[in-house]
Amino acid sequence: MDHLKDFKYFVLRMIADIMAVAAAWLVSYYLRFYVIPGGIGKPLDLFLRLGIIIIVLFIFFLNSNKLYSSMRNFTWIDESTSIVLAAFKAVLGFVIILYFFFPARVSRLTIFLFSITVVLFIISERIAVKNILLLLRKKGWNNKKLLLLGFGPALEKYIEPYKDPAYGIRIIGQFGADESHTIHEFKQYNGDLPEILEQLLPDIVVISYPESYFDISQKYIGQCYDRMSSLMVILDFQFPIIGSSTITQNGQHVLQVNHTTLTFFDRIIKRTFDIIFSLIGLIVLSPLFVLIGLLVKLTSRGPVFFAQKRVTEGDRVFRMFKFRTMKRDAVTSGNGTAAWTEENDSRITKLGKFLRRASLDELPQLLNVLIGNMSLIGPRPERPDLAKEFGKQIPGYRLRHKVKAGMSGWAQINGWRGNTSLPKRIESDLFYIQHWSLLLDIKIIFFTFIKGFVNKNAY
Repeated sequence: MDHLKDFKYFVLRMIADIMAVAAAWLVSYYLRFYVIPGGIGKPLDLFLRLGIIIIVLFIFFLNSNKLYSSMRNFTWIDESTSIVLAAFKAVLGFVIILYFFFPARVSRLTIFLFSITVVLFIISERIAVKNILLLLRKKGWNNKKLLLLGFGPALEKYIEPYKDPAYGIRIIGQFGADESHTIHEFKQYNGDLPEILEQLLPDIVVISYPESYFDISQKYIGQCYDRMSSLMVILDFQFPIIGSSTITQNGQHVLQVNHTTLTFFDRIIKRTFDIIFSLIGLIVLSPLFVLIGLLVKLTSRGPVFFAQKRVTEGDRVFRMFKFRTMKRDAVTSGNGTAAWTEENDSRITKLGKFLRRASLDELPQLLNVLIGNMSLIGPRPERPDLAKEFGKQIPGYRLRHKVKAGMSGWAQINGWRGNTSLPKRIESDLFYIQHWSLLLDIKIIFFTFIKGFVNKNAY
């Protein structure tokens, strides 16, 4: 997923929804007190204050009803139904808030008018936005690249609507079909699937084979299920996954695999949490930063900080900051290859042993969190060469790169840190991604302070 384009899309829809709700609230107020006979103008400032509450409630319930998720295949009926349900919840919540927190009476007729007006406004606004987006997609904006993998009537039926450019889906080719099963309007690919995926970098891979080709389907799923592309499968299979859901697209039942549970608003909440607490941490711990920096400088030659390449969300490589704990230029193992540090590693300084054991060398990563390369909580980042090696050896390893790397994580507070079982660590990371919530992040932070800093496996 191109997060930047999707972010703009989500922001556009959210702003349009806010404007629709605000307009419906003001129109309802005007109708009740200035149009309907017998109305007496009420103080506008009270309704403006209440308007902020109603907008927040609507955005919350629109999001909880998945009205800010991708809607390329969301029918008009489904969307309208979800809008009505979200409006009912928001208005009900608003009435409860009025009852307990606002002693001044608010016209029930205004609320009734608003309940009807807001649904009409949001549906109309969303139809207008959707038409604008369709026009933009026809011109190539926010298009997704889709690779077909397989053949058969089900696949052909599935892709039929995507031949219309208004959907924003560009089919870039078909892989794994012999001459009798090719869809001739698309470019054909055969050979090594991982190589083709690296070459084309599709946003979406759709796999569909007839039942008699189940073994081939399983083989290809195993070669692409943990890549950054979204995977749509129309067959049953068994692999480590971080989540799945069955959806209906174009008349076909499709298994949507390895989409993270983090919604657009979840990402905003998590990022806001990261910014606030990384700033607080940097300010509060600044005297400790100065002290550790002086000690590093006084006890060994070389720079205070050490920046090392690591892998984060989307297989993106970044430079992770740490206090230097090794002797100058001592980065690799004795044979010149990347390796984890071991107990009594000769490359580590005396001060470095203490900093590592207490995890104080990790504190500069608060800068990475503030910049946006990392999160406070997430899978610990690995070096690119080791990540590539582990990705070949351990099923599901690359799924950890569906979210940002973290300073601490579920694996670390459960003891899977340093030179411990890598499969167990991956299992914990995937558990975290699958069950993410802000409360889980807070829980991990709490237990990191309790038992995550000092660890016998931190060499």
